[in-house]
Amino acid sequence: MELFIGIIVGAAGGFFVAQYMYLAALQQLLQRLDIKEADLRRVAEEMGLDIAKPEPDTVEVDGEVYEYDVYVEVRVEKLGDTLYAYNDETNEFLAQERDPALLVERLSQLFPTRTRVNVDPANGGNFLKNVA
Repeated sequence: MELFIGIIVGAAGGFFVAQYMYLAALQQLLQRLDIKEADLRRVAEEMGLDIAKPEPDTVEVDGEVYEYDVYVEVRVEKLGDTLYAYNDETNEFLAQERDPALLVERLSQLFPTRTRVNVDPANGGNFLKNVA
């Protein structure tokens, strides 16, 4: 009986691992081909497929609730008196400024509307803590 349960659990675990690996590979393929979600939705619409758009995520700041569709984790480093911002996931250079407020302004111009840009204190958020 234990062998039978072990086989079932092993098969289920293997299925979920394979599913995860497949989705990760597909995501990397789409990124390398520069295919965006909007492109996939357009093709699905052309094919007559009805794909529900996911509900946007929300974040509450000072009692206000904001919706966002894209989440970007940013890392800020300070060398001398200059702040450098990078996409923390891809290490892509985003912007540089000496004034923290100007860096935040520049970052807000880089991303589309409804993007949540987060700078964790451990990733240099302390350099921007007094900027609204």
